[in-house]
Amino acid sequence: MSNLLPYLPATVVAAVFLFIAKEVIEAVRRYRADARKVQALKALLARECELNLWPIKSLRDIFKNVPKLDDEYPQILVRIEQRPSGRAIARIRSCDGGLESTRTVPEVHRDLMSKHLFEVAALDRKLFEVFEPAYDSLATLQHVRESLVHIHESEEEADNPDLLRGLADYGLGELKRTEAALDALYFHCTRKNLETHRLR
Repeated sequence: MSNLLPYLPATVVAAVFLFIAKEVIEAVRRYRADARKVQALKALLARECELNLWPIKSLRDIFKNVPKLDDEYPQILVRIEQRPSGRAIARIRSCDGGLESTRTVPEVHRDLMSKHLFEVAALDRKLFEVFEPAYDSLATLQHVRESLVHIHESEEEADNPDLLRGLADYGLGELKRTEAALDALYFHCTRKNLETHRLR
């Protein structure tokens, strides 16, 4: 191009350089805007991880109280009930009637991740690499929660304690995997381990 410069009018040369300068400035502006979007997404995703740590802790606490599959004489009974408000609770009581407590079965939070799935994939490949397993694991967590909430809906299921025992055994393994996936996403977003839950 330098060989052609003497033969081009000054206005054409100026227009070419102005065009190149404009494109460079626009590219820098887009890069900075995308970087700000990624930082904002990381903050939102970290919050979503904290919100989902609470259902993991609650479900783990419930499942740990469920007798094991090989326990012939369980000392604890766990029953899932629906309150009139629609909220699900786990009623945990000792077989001798001495102790009784309840635990809520919190909702799983996936809406924000669903909403920003494409945006994360388009903006940041490395973020998406830890985002996708966390998102998939929340689908499994949702399935585990729904299975627990509805496990005593039919008389057949209510009279079969092995169903809850099997779900507890399966659920504890899935909770561990889900927590690990969320921790990886949280660490990528914050450079901290996921230790503190958020209720709202």
